Amino acid sequence: QIIEPQANFTTLHNCDNPYYVEFNNLSIGADSYEWDFGNGIYSNIENPTYTFSSLGSHIVSLTVKNNLTECTHTYTKQIEITQPIASFDYLINQNHSYQDSIGCVPKKVFIDNTSQDCLYYKVFWSDGYIGHGRQDHTFTSSGIYDVELVITDIHGCKDTSIRESMYKMFDMNVEFD
Repeated sequence: QIIEPQANFTTLHNCDNPYYVEFNNLSIGADSYEWDFGNGIYSNIENPTYTFSSLGSHIVSLTVKNNLTECTHTYTKQIEITQPIASFDYLINQNHSYQDSIGCVPKKVFIDNTSQDCLYYKVFWSDGYIGHGRQDHTFTSSGIYDVELVITDIHGCKDTSIRESMYKMFDMNVEFD
């Protein structure tokens, strides 16, 4: 039975080298392969690897050929090259104006997630609270608090940013005689 060629592939991204991509050829009925990485670079390897030169969207095409029928099929896919870089700044009121990071409890604070290539994030407040996709928190106890932001990109790659002693909260006890 002759199987008409059907091109298909998946990609595996490397978190340690975000520009490097492994291509897994899932084509059927093919005897030869031509990869087009969208920038004038081609490969005839069945399962190539490629290192892109820039972050962002890249169009990659795989054309397969069945030598018996001389039929071809092309599959084109947009590849996203990302590099998560965790970054945040502190904003301690809902009007998003910069103020001193010292306050009295209870105190609601906000951070500004300025990360690159962030699909999802968690904020670890050193009083034990973990904010899943949240940028606000209310401190209820006095202390000096660190804040840690962990981000994840579309490929599951992560990055972390930590600000030590970011917030100083005090408990004001006033006694009247």
